[in-house]
Amino acid sequence: MDHLSETGLTAGEIYSHLSEKETEEIKLIDVKKAVNKKHFDFAVGWLLRENKISLLTKGRSTYVKLS
Repeated sequence: MDHLSETGLTAGEIYSHLSEKETEEIKLIDVKKAVNKKHFDFAVGWLLRENKISLLTKGRSTYVKLS
């Protein structure tokens, strides 16, 4: 499978994981552990670009939630 397809599939997994906890802010590192794909960073960028997710920084941690 090519990089674009892998990134799209990973983005879908991230979105599905977040949609289970719709209104919650989840630590980005916890999402990465749950998905555990090598294209994770690309997929997060894709979702940010599409305005599907938002990132928030609290202290030294980064959180993610659906937009």
